[in-house]
Amino acid sequence: MLSRAACLAAAGITALAFFPGAAQARPFEERPQTAVNETFVGEGFGKLAEAEEEAENSAYRQARRAGYDNDDCKDERVQKDPQGSNWKVRHTIRCWESDDDDDDNGGGGNGGSLVNADSELCFDASNNRPRIEECDGSREQEVDYTGKELQVLNRCLGVSGNRVTVSRCDDGNDQRWNKLNSNNRTVLLENRQSGTCLAVLDADLDEGSAVGTRSCDNAPTQEWKIRG
Repeated sequence: MLSRAACLAAAGITALAFFPGAAQARPFEERPQTAVNETFVGEGFGKLAEAEEEAENSAYRQARRAGYDNDDCKDERVQKDPQGSNWKVRHTIRCWESDDDDDDNGGGGNGGSLVNADSELCFDASNNRPRIEECDGSREQEVDYTGKELQVLNRCLGVSGNRVTVSRCDDGNDQRWNKLNSNNRTVLLENRQSGTCLAVLDADLDEGSAVGTRSCDNAPTQEWKIRG
């Protein structure tokens, strides 16, 4: 008759695993954890410069809609394939979750005023009617961008349809905004839920014009400066 040890060996089981002091696998929760990350691939087709821009914009647009800021991502690979007189470009980026604790620090935001770059008028939340007015330094014009929220009067800007609301902060995606570089001096502010941009609804940019959202197109009505 085979011994117990021989039976275990025949079954491919190490006897040490059943005795005190034997090496044991660490519980799952004790194993090293890797940072959560995602990969996004954008594609473009056409003349090389146009295809490159289209592919890059597509990749970052996907990332923003998944809840990442541009600063959470980095370029990983760009593939360029000639297609006759045109090019097919694939732009790959990888994004990591940012530390929300850093965003939530009271002093960690970019505070001051939110100024429409073309009119030089300030975002104003007086009487709960978001609009642009002459800059006067009032509390209703003090806007703090925390890295994910636009806060004014200790409340958050959100969206409802194409309207901008000012209400209690609840950490919803309708109250989260991505800051997109428009050029060296201005930004677009894209709502994470709707994918639309903060905009003055009157193209003439007159004082008192309402602020809402529109499809992002880099129009003067959508270009803002955040001043400290």
